[in-house]
Amino acid sequence: MRPPTPRPLRVLAPLGLAALLLGVGLAALTGPRAQTPEPGVASSSPGGATESAGAASAAGPSSPPSRVPAPSPAGTPSPAVAPTPSPPGPGASPATPPPGSAAGPPHDPAKFGFAAKGMRGEVMAFATIPELAYVRDAMDFSAVSTLVFFSLQAGGDGAIVHDSRWRAWNGPVFDAVRDRAHAAGTKVVVSISRFSWSPDETAVTSALLGSSAHQVRFAAEIAAEVVRRGVDGVDVDLEPVPAGQAGAYTAFVRRLRSALDAAGHGLQLTVAVTGYYSSYDVRGLVAPGAADAIYLMGYHYAGWWSKRAGSNAPLGGPGYDVADTIAKLRADGVPAGRLIVGVPYYGHLWPTTSGALDAPTIGQGSDIELASGLAILATVASHWDPVQRVTWAAWRENGTWVQLYLDDPRALTAKWAHFLQLGLLGTGMWTIGFEGTPGAANAALREAWLARPHVPSRAL
Repeated sequence: MRPPTPRPLRVLAPLGLAALLLGVGLAALTGPRAQTPEPGVASSSPGGATESAGAASAAGPSSPPSRVPAPSPAGTPSPAVAPTPSPPGPGASPATPPPGSAAGPPHDPAKFGFAAKGMRGEVMAFATIPELAYVRDAMDFSAVSTLVFFSLQAGGDGAIVHDSRWRAWNGPVFDAVRDRAHAAGTKVVVSISRFSWSPDETAVTSALLGSSAHQVRFAAEIAAEVVRRGVDGVDVDLEPVPAGQAGAYTAFVRRLRSALDAAGHGLQLTVAVTGYYSSYDVRGLVAPGAADAIYLMGYHYAGWWSKRAGSNAPLGGPGYDVADTIAKLRADGVPAGRLIVGVPYYGHLWPTTSGALDAPTIGQGSDIELASGLAILATVASHWDPVQRVTWAAWRENGTWVQLYLDDPRALTAKWAHFLQLGLLGTGMWTIGFEGTPGAANAALREAWLARPHVPSRAL
């Protein structure tokens, strides 16, 4: 999931956001990019496009665009420790039936444990390496059914790369995170990433997928790590799949499924796809003997390349959006009960030509973490767009219009209600650390996904 990890912008509105953006150079805030999306087409990713600090950073219409890599910050500061509410007991029963069978094969309850936590569906929280301390010390696990460690890197020879990510995976902070999650009834899975947004990256991915021996080795190494580190499964994030390799990727996922089944019972396997997913064989990825579910990276539909400001995860509007992607995945054979749709815990801020909704942009702007975006919205007048279903704000700084579009708790709630109405397996967020500390977004998450226990009426 190489999500857009923004360089943190703290509460800068009173200091002159536009002046800062224009003064230091907009490209400096979004960082180098390996490839530019096709003109007029936005890209989507599980998190955007970067690699975590301390690690090497990390399809719909007929022509899938490239996704945008952006560098991650030097690290996400650990917030003050906040108490974690106790999760509901294992006996709590969901208020609504689990997603499912009407639209196709349901999820396997042995693989997804959200019902045991009294939740309405699967909730996958991604955490990068700089965010592990936050997860260990402050994160609320009550409405998270799966925590995803992002990530280990795949080598072209089928070996897991032993780099800084590998060291974090084997370190004491991750031990504490895993143990705290398990104590809260939350599963832990490891993300295995391999990106192909540049020619060099594509060559490595092609070497991995183009060799049966490399695929077998990689599947075996992943399964061995899952057992050795005591986690509950894998999320595979190859984005995008190189041209002509969709079948090879599906074959690898099937090999990995077999290796996990041989290694232990009930190990979870999900695969991430971008919003423009034509390079993936989505039907094959959830066929019998393959993945348990697809994780749609329901964000990065707008960003630094956009000619107009707008939501990076719109639910509606004239362009290709998250709702379109969900409908297309369903039409292409992905059952609702096998589909998890992620939401962005980040927004984007642009300098624009005016203060009108969706105004033309005059610069690339910057991704901005949820906590920082909420802090800015507290200082300016905000608006609700009922079409994109996003909160936005526009204000002038030193004579320049600036616009911010953010999935705040209201927008997140709208998305989660839509997913539940469709009977999807669940949701996820890129990334949990962008909330800064459990607050309004966490409250909205609990409200949407924690089922109320049934209270029988008093007998007369």
